[in-house]
Formats: sequence, structure tokens, C-alpha cells
Amino acid sequence: MYIDVGSSLDHNFESFQYTNYSTCDYDKDLDPVNNLYNRVLPSCKYYDDLQFNVSTKNNSNGLSIIHFNARSLNANFHSIIHTLQTLNITFDIIAISETWTESNVTTEYDLPHYQVFHKARHYKKGGGVALYVNDRIDCTLIESKSVVVENMFKCVTVELNMRKMKNLIVSCMYRTPGANVGAFCESLDNILSDIKSKKTMYICGDFNIDILKHNTHNYTRTFLDDMYSFGLYPLITKPSRITDITATLIDNIFTNELQFQVNSGLLITDISDHLPVFAICGNQFVCRCATPSQYRRIINTSTTDKLIAELNQRTWPNVIGTLDVNLSYNNFVCEFQDLLNKHCPVKRVNNTENRYANNPWLTNGLKMHAKRKIGYTKCSCRVGH
Repeated sequence: MYIDVGSSLDHNFESFQYTNYSTCDYDKDLDPVNNLYNRVLPSCKYYDDLQFNVSTKNNSNGLSIIHFNARSLNANFHSIIHTLQTLNITFDIIAISETWTESNVTTEYDLPHYQVFHKARHYKKGGGVALYVNDRIDCTLIESKSVVVENMFKCVTVELNMRKMKNLIVSCMYRTPGANVGAFCESLDNILSDIKSKKTMYICGDFNIDILKHNTHNYTRTFLDDMYSFGLYPLITKPSRITDITATLIDNIFTNELQFQVNSGLLITDISDHLPVFAICGNQFVCRCATPSQYRRIINTSTTDKLIAELNQRTWPNVIGTLDVNLSYNNFVCEFQDLLNKHCPVKRVNNTENRYANNPWLTNGLKMHAKRKIGYTKCSCRVGH
């Protein structure tokens, strides 16, 4: 049972005196020029929506990231939208862990004006991560760093293409509770190793590791030391999951960019038993605007032939061997959807319909013939039994 944090007036979060805890052995007397992290620690606070709007009123140019532990998008998607609507900032990145979706393509949870990248468990509910990137930002999914390791962790990673500065890497992670921390750190090393010191990174999510215990728990210390070795430091320094008897810091946003002032904190909401965490960087954020685009499923002779071939090879034990007709149907849909996404994936394609719209030489007749030509080149295929 977690504390109802629907109103900040009903609960004084600062009364827990979290300043007694330190994730980086903070010393206020150290020279902040030589110890950049000292400028980050004091900025992390709890906010209700009114306090957040006042605090961020003049700070909307920096990169903004917010992370929600949803504990099922099906149950809390609309609550997340409502919370975002109460804030005066349109976040560049919305990260969500514990989506509990069963497919990497989940259109029912799309957000207007955002590109969405999901990573779900295979054939099972629970876990799952998603990144929503504002569609004004040109970004690319990094497949090699978007992985699901069953009973260990899930991760989805994108690269933001920037102008006049290095590209940014943003990841959302969810570590399964009870998963071996040492093995998790090894997997994390593989994901982060080839981008070490090259690009700015923001790694957010629910790590299920209480970093407030870094002085008393060896595996927690190992995790933090591992993150520090990549120059990644936590921007959230107060508990994110508060119950009647416990307060743990398991949700966070790590970054290797500490040259600029960061406004970080936690939102007081009752969406789930985790508080949303956010970070807004003080530096000017200049992205490369995305080309107008849309998403299409790649269906042609090659992709459908591969799909049909693998469908014919399936024996469907989870479908034929299940007595419950509803479960049998769900298993079939799940397996078919995975095969469809494997062989006929949904990909982002540039929308070139209006590329020459302003050219005076392009007459209506030429436009009509161009559309007809495009229509002839598209393959219309029907999947047989």
C-alpha cells in the first residue's frame, strides 16, 4: 500500500529529511568548479503541478525529459496524459517503464505529435519500456541498444540528431526486481561501452536498485560505480517510491552532461506507486527538425513470402493445444503479430507528397500522373492460407 500523494498539501515530503542521504558523498564546502556534481544535488526537489509550472516558467529552451513508471499503460495511459496536460512544458522526451504491453507496435497508446518506440516482453505481460520523442526532433532508433533480456531488463534507445552540437543518446530501462545486479551491470556495460565519452547520454528508467543504500549494500555500490565509470551521474537524489514505512530511490535519470545547470525533481502524483521524475537542462537545445514523415508497414513480395514461409512452418502448440478458446485466440494473435512485425515491420518513411508543391512548373496534370506512377509501383499482396 503506497501513500496517496494526490495533493502535496496532505503530505509534507520534505519532512522525511532526505538531505541526510547522499548518493555521491556531497560536500557543500567543495569547490563547485572542480566538483560539478555539487551543483546538481541541491536542485532536486518535489513539485506539485503548480510548483512545477512556477519553477519552469522561464526554463523551456533546454532538453526536457520525464519518466513515468506506468504499471500498465492500459490502466494509467489517460492519467499520464492528464498529468502532462497540467504542466506548462511540452516535454521533448517522455519515457515510460512497466508499460505491460505485449507488442513493440502498440498504436492504441500513441500520443499526438510524438514518435513512439516500444520494447515489450515476448508473449508475456509485465515489464516493457517506451520512449515518446517529440515529432519536431529528428531521431533514430538504435536497434543494437534496444533489447529485451528475459528476467533481467528491457531497454529502448534512440539517438537525437542535433545541429551545432553532438548527437544525444536517450535510453529508457526497466530492470526486473530480483534480477542479478552483477549480470545487469555486465549487460549495461555492453550497451554503453561503445558510446563512452563520445556523446551526451541520458539513461532513465526504473532500475529497482535503491541507490540510497550505496553505503550499506555492495551490489548497489557496484551499480553506482559502474555508472560513474561511464561518467553518468544521477539527477534524482530523493526517494521516488514512498510507502507507509519505506522510502526508496529506484527511479532515476542518469547523464554525463553536467556542464549546464539542470532543474530536476519528482512530481507529486498518484498515477502509480512511483513518482514521475524529470530533468530540464539549462543549455540551449537545438535539434535538427524532423522531415515530415509517416509510418507504413513494409508489405511487398519479398516480405510477404518470408512471412508466409514461416507461418507454414509453425506448429502452433500454444494455439491448438489450449482448451480455453480465449487464451488460444490471444496466443495466436500474439504469435502472428510478432511474425508480422518481424517480416513486415512498420518503418518510418518520409512524406514526399508535397515535396514539389510550391514549384510553379508542377501542373495539376503532372501531379496526377506522378500519383498514378507511384500507384503502379506499389505492390498489393494478399496473404493466403
